[in-house]
Amino acid sequence: MRKNGSIASFGDVAKGLSNTNANINVNASVNINGTFIDQIVDKQESSVLMGLYIKNDIAKVLNALAKKAGRGGKSKVANEALKKIFIEAGLM
Repeated sequence: MRKNGSIASFGDVAKGLSNTNANINVNASVNINGTFIDQIVDKQESSVLMGLYIKNDIAKVLNALAKKAGRGGKSKVANEALKKIFIEAGLM
């Protein structure tokens, strides 16, 4: 940080960064599983956002369970419950 309270110029900030480019592309040629896109795309089953109306009593239970499960908890609980019902009905 500059002592006089002014904003540093680009030149001041960039000092000492001349060797940065040598380190940036060290792993650029590493390709573990296909393309770069393959590496960043989630390999799990894809999901579809659906809007549903849920009865209040069911929503209370779902919210309580989801709160304990953390992020994605509602989806996990709903998917497991629906899958069980669909398998029992012979739909899956």
